[in-house]
Amino acid sequence: MSWAAGAKSPTTRKSLNKWEENCCSHLAGSFDYLINIRAKIARLVGSRSYLELDSCKKMLDANSAKSFVAGIKDEMAPYIHTHNENMLEMKLKDEGRNISFQNLRNDRRYSTSTLQDFQDSHPKYRLHLGEIYHYA
Repeated sequence: MSWAAGAKSPTTRKSLNKWEENCCSHLAGSFDYLINIRAKIARLVGSRSYLELDSCKKMLDANSAKSFVAGIKDEMAPYIHTHNENMLEMKLKDEGRNISFQNLRNDRRYSTSTLQDFQDSHPKYRLHLGEIYHYA
């Protein structure tokens, strides 16, 4: 919706419409020049249009997709690890065991252990899919 549509006076509405139509007329020549240069650049590098050329730069190939996914995985790993520890602590508290991973990390015997190490040595403390849904 334009500014002109909100004007109450027909004269004001007409003036605003005229202004909106012509407010950037001084830029039209530069805009046409820019569009033509972009099209020429695209043709010189073998693309049909500048849009095609620009979108090719944004496309992912297999290697960049793998590195993108690996980056997300690396960034999320600490949060997922903490979340999994919290869910396992909730499960253990529901079973009457007061085990905290923070306390385990402070204990020299377990300080190098990870959640996976703990679950590998105590299989009964693994989180199963239904428990993940329950504690998440």
